[in-house]
Amino acid sequence: MLSTPAAPSSSVAQATALQQFFEQYPEFDYNPEEVPLSEFHRMCRAFGWGSSYHPEKNAAREEFNAAMKDEFNSLYGSDEKDIRNWEKLCHVLSIEPVPKTLSACRHAVLEKHVNLVDLVQAPTRHVRLFPTEKALSEYTLEKNRIFPKEDARDGGVLRALRRHILDPKESRPPRNGQKRRGKKGRGAKANTTPAA
Repeated sequence: MLSTPAAPSSSVAQATALQQFFEQYPEFDYNPEEVPLSEFHRMCRAFGWGSSYHPEKNAAREEFNAAMKDEFNSLYGSDEKDIRNWEKLCHVLSIEPVPKTLSACRHAVLEKHVNLVDLVQAPTRHVRLFPTEKALSEYTLEKNRIFPKEDARDGGVLRALRRHILDPKESRPPRNGQKRRGKKGRGAKANTTPAA
């Protein structure tokens, strides 16, 4: 079954980035209560886009990845120097009391290991925290909840929260928002979504 994206409706202005993405495919019954990535894969199956080289699937994946990042930025902000963005994350991650300074807020959030796909769903679900980057990696890969690859669309908050999913360390401390030094590409934060 082939699908042609529909023109956005006038009600799209109030829809979230993910809702706007799925509204392009009115034949698909999107369930916002489900994991967004699972819904994308379900849509691909419904349209018969099985091959990872299917042109419609690849185009839809690019748009979906952009929608995931836009959704994150809409929920949590993109300016890493705005304390309100870190305060939102403190609330979602159940950090109590919420620190009063930008530095303390940021530090409290970055001490946590959390799946980014789960954070996008946080308004409707409890967010699970992990004791280590390795535990987060195991969950992320097992559940196939891999956030789209890092690119210029990432805001500073999203960039700071990324973890090394394909090369996790049991003892690697959480990121402090600083870029790591080392071989380029080694231990890259595995945020690419595997081909479905």
